[in-house]
Amino acid sequence: MGILRMNKDKIKIGTWIVRALYEAVPQTGVCRLRQFSITSRGGVVNRGDSLRPRRSASNTSVTSTVSSCSRVPSTGSGPSTPGCSKVATPTSSPQYRVVMLGALGVGKSTLITQFMTSEYMCAYDDSPGNDENGAERGVSVLLEGEEAELVFIRLQDITQAIAREGHADGWVVVYSISDRESFQEASTALGKIWSLGHVTHRAVILVANKTDLERTRVVPITEGRTLAVTYECKFIEVSAGFDHNVDELLVGILTQIRLKQQAQQQTEGETGPASTAAGSDTSPTSTTSKLRHKNSFRVKGILNKLLNKDRKTKSCENLHVL
Repeated sequence: MGILRMNKDKIKIGTWIVRALYEAVPQTGVCRLRQFSITSRGGVVNRGDSLRPRRSASNTSVTSTVSSCSRVPSTGSGPSTPGCSKVATPTSSPQYRVVMLGALGVGKSTLITQFMTSEYMCAYDDSPGNDENGAERGVSVLLEGEEAELVFIRLQDITQAIAREGHADGWVVVYSISDRESFQEASTALGKIWSLGHVTHRAVILVANKTDLERTRVVPITEGRTLAVTYECKFIEVSAGFDHNVDELLVGILTQIRLKQQAQQQTEGETGPASTAAGSDTSPTSTTSKLRHKNSFRVKGILNKLLNKDRKTKSCENLHVL
């Protein structure tokens, strides 16, 4: 028992040192750029992290190249090896705000901490104040050659989240597989997000965290899938403590935001001035025709939902498609 306790203390000390070193990086005017690519089969490849000067008002309009050391993946199946790469600092990149919702203790803070770096941040940190409500942290992500900044906001109350971040680009609802009450809170939050119509135009992902606690699981994976299908959002199981599927979630969040924005732009393009002018006819015949078309569309939608339930159940776990 004494040896186990000593090992646990060493792990805690190691975790504290790693986090302290990482959190000291922004103070030096250097930021971390995480780089990923997606394989033809939908797999996420971590291309390593690069350090570069943090953009400011004086250099946002200038493109510069910075030589930095990062983790460069090997071409074979072996582990990645350290290397140096040159990364061009972009003139500008979009910033997306992502709300992290969930009951206290589900691991929102640990997930966000692991989002910040490819380095393994060890285990859950349950120290007081680590799950500070409303705290924000940002990370730059280079995915398939396009950079974006994701700003994560930790919130617990869905009403407060809607009032404060109603126009957020993404919503990530987290629960613990070992906590039934947290699952119920996640269900309530998803219901409110869905009722506001955010699922249509914004990225919404249900996250089942703490899969490392499989022996104490009380929420089966089938329940998580069913809840995601019910509210037409994405679903993934992760372990922030073991860094399992965390990169997949981070890339999935950015991918879903981009896909939702592309779909919305396409929809707005189809309902442009031409369609508006064509829809100005308010004659009885035109109105009756529109009602018939609308009712037919609703019937088809119901049938599609019934027939494609299994397909949706499978696709809800694919974060690379709508």
